[in-house]
Amino acid sequence: MGRFLGSFVTLLLINLALPLGFISGFAIGKYVPWEVAWKSQELLPFHVWNYLHPFLLILIPNLFVTCSLFFMSGALGRKSIVIYMQGILLIVLYQIGNSYLRDLDSQYLAGIIDPYGIQTFLYTTRYWTPAEQNSLFIPLEGVMLYNRLLWIGVGIIALAITYRFFFF
Repeated sequence: MGRFLGSFVTLLLINLALPLGFISGFAIGKYVPWEVAWKSQELLPFHVWNYLHPFLLILIPNLFVTCSLFFMSGALGRKSIVIYMQGILLIVLYQIGNSYLRDLDSQYLAGIIDPYGIQTFLYTTRYWTPAEQNSLFIPLEGVMLYNRLLWIGVGIIALAITYRFFFF
């Protein structure tokens, strides 16, 4: 379990570098002492939550689920081919969700079964105007909530299975 936690925290820190760079650049950038061309052309006020919301809603659950599934396949399978096959399975699930999304009757189901939340995001924002897409946050309700709960539950179940069936 320590290896899972270590890999999860490592991936979290790696993926945290990009939002931290944006946050520090945009928050501190207008106070630099030298002259930059965009200094007087601020479009909107800076808010940290604009960067943290997608990080918390999309990236952290995706990292948790992916790490737990790869950890389970590596710990129980003990062969690299099992890990590769599990990665291919995740891509196939994404493609199945993508093909279901093309069918108008099953967009809700495609939004729920997408392991990465991309189809869920597209389903949630399908009727938003460009102005709404640029200014509104993705609500954690409906399909997005069910998708995140389903896949976090899959990750927790994977860790429980690993804990139960792993033997040295």
